[in-house]
Amino acid sequence: MPLVVYEIRTARDCRAFVHPGRAIPPGGNGAVVAWCDTSFAAGRFERKVTVYSSDPTHERVVLALRAEVAARVFAEPPEVYAGFLGPGDEVPRKISLRSASPDAAVTKVRSSGAVLEPRLEDGPKGPQVVLRVRPEARAGDFEETVVVEWTGGLVLRVPVVGTVRNGEKP
Repeated sequence: MPLVVYEIRTARDCRAFVHPGRAIPPGGNGAVVAWCDTSFAAGRFERKVTVYSSDPTHERVVLALRAEVAARVFAEPPEVYAGFLGPGDEVPRKISLRSASPDAAVTKVRSSGAVLEPRLEDGPKGPQVVLRVRPEARAGDFEETVVVEWTGGLVLRVPVVGTVRNGEKP
């Protein structure tokens, strides 16, 4: 009777599949092929892949993927939850920018949408991005990306989500 892999669960930034297929014959070989998007990661990176199969002694197996991501440029935090903000409000969390190269410099900062207005300023540990909700922003949920362009053609993307409330305070 073949070993059948019923399901593979991963983190949202990872993907996995069984090669050559979900049914592995007795004495046959198979592999779980997994990869993760590390474009928003720097430093230690760990994800889990859970494999569910027909093996009666190991119906569920958890695989740990560990890596050290050496990013040339990175942001802290790598993604931002802005919370509930009104038009004109500043996002409480600043985005600190870092580079592995002392020669790298930020050349441009922009937002992918119509809600956030990013501004580059000097922070205590280097450049940082301050975000403000545009005064004309409409009320509702938003999901935008802050795009940071560096010398040498490097581009860093930082996802930002939140909600613009109408003019009333919560």
